[in-house]
Amino acid sequence: MNLKTNDESRSTLHYPPTVASIKSTSSNKLGKTTKKERDIINILNAGIAAAAPKTILDKILKNQTIKINHKRIVSHPKRHNKTVRIISFGKAGLSMAMAFDKKIKAKDGIVVIPRGIRYAKNSKFKIMVSDHPTPTQKSVLAAKAIISYIQKCDVCNDLIIFLVSGGASSLVALPPDGVTLDEKIKTNEVLLQTNASIAEINCVRKHVSSIKGGQIIHKTLLQKIASTVAADATSHSYATFKTNTTSTTAISLLMSDVKANDMTVIASGITYCDKTTFVQALKIIKKYKIYEQIPKNVIRHIRLGAQGKIPETPKKPIIPNYVIASNKNCIIAMQKRARMLKYNTRITTTFGKIEKQSKILAKMVQQMPNKSCIIFGGETTTKIRGSGGLGGRNQEMVLRLASQIKRPIVSIGCIGTDGIDGNTKFAGAILTDTSKTSKTEIAKYLQSSNSCNYFKKIGGDNIQNGGGCYGILVKTGPTQTNLLDIGVILRYD
Repeated sequence: MNLKTNDESRSTLHYPPTVASIKSTSSNKLGKTTKKERDIINILNAGIAAAAPKTILDKILKNQTIKINHKRIVSHPKRHNKTVRIISFGKAGLSMAMAFDKKIKAKDGIVVIPRGIRYAKNSKFKIMVSDHPTPTQKSVLAAKAIISYIQKCDVCNDLIIFLVSGGASSLVALPPDGVTLDEKIKTNEVLLQTNASIAEINCVRKHVSSIKGGQIIHKTLLQKIASTVAADATSHSYATFKTNTTSTTAISLLMSDVKANDMTVIASGITYCDKTTFVQALKIIKKYKIYEQIPKNVIRHIRLGAQGKIPETPKKPIIPNYVIASNKNCIIAMQKRARMLKYNTRITTTFGKIEKQSKILAKMVQQMPNKSCIIFGGETTTKIRGSGGLGGRNQEMVLRLASQIKRPIVSIGCIGTDGIDGNTKFAGAILTDTSKTSKTEIAKYLQSSNSCNYFKKIGGDNIQNGGGCYGILVKTGPTQTNLLDIGVILRYD
């Protein structure tokens, strides 16, 4: 896949996907590139490459064995008469499935991916295209297809490999009985309009779902094990059989797109478990005084759960779950690349409100020596201001930093590893010279969440200006991965 910094580029995703790379703008007729720009692109490329599922899975899949943190998780499934089956969903759903199958062959599988990913027809995997960021009936169909697939598996002779990545919460969704998908979506919209924390929102979300928080595993795999025990009077006790079987029947490998790699949060803990309760969900609704705004069927469902009339979400994982990659993979790779380019390097994380995080980074810049860089990664939150603006948190981060930094003069680049930034078709932006920006002008664009149009104005969108372009919009298309955002601040002189 070729990733370019030019609006004319057309992303082509090959099957299986190749490692992404950002092309120098000199090839896109934006004039002669500077060393600053080339170095930023080089460092960001290292982060993108580190986020590629093939890169990640190649490290843990060797000689028909899954080894994580020097621990052998699965070894030679065929030798143990195990049939490998893959269930992969998320923004990296297809690339993870293909990379895994190349190392350890699966018999078949089901893959759920977002729109926009080009793929060739495949006789091995059933590929379903679903919707993100808001679930639709396609999300419901995907969930039902996964449930049906698990129910047809053999708990004694199959090894189900779950491959989970960011975006899965929307791509695979199934409201509980008595609640419609529209009511589930409405509940989420109401919560997002409050000051509720992400943890509080996730608590309610999981309790308005019949699959999240480990429920899909509990309702399918665990039930199959129970029925197998009941059918075989000579087997061990249920508890012993469950312990011996679940660890060899299914495992889940997760690419983390959340802070601290909390497995209850990644894809809403769909293959893991949930630490929250119906009682807590009800308290959150009352806390933010949205009781009347939440659909009645949702309130009824949560109240029944709080009264113990509906089973709680699982509080312990039923199958082993392992985080195999996170934003840290990108940051370490970027740090190594920067050092190869002879930069003194400092790394940090950026989680929380974008206003606060940009100020922290700007303060760090004041301490930067010559020929140095700050590499950062994470995911900030930003409030949408006005209407009709084009932008995303990565483009906004670049502008906020530019407006706060005048000395020393630096170059800034920030992109989303999934190739999508806000409501634009760009992954992020690069600004090669902060001295050329106007704080007053930037403020106008930030007030209307219109960072993308700022970059277009200064020549970052397909403008041929003889090398005078100092703002660049980075277009990648879907990268088939998602390890949050990555950025670099570069002081060259």
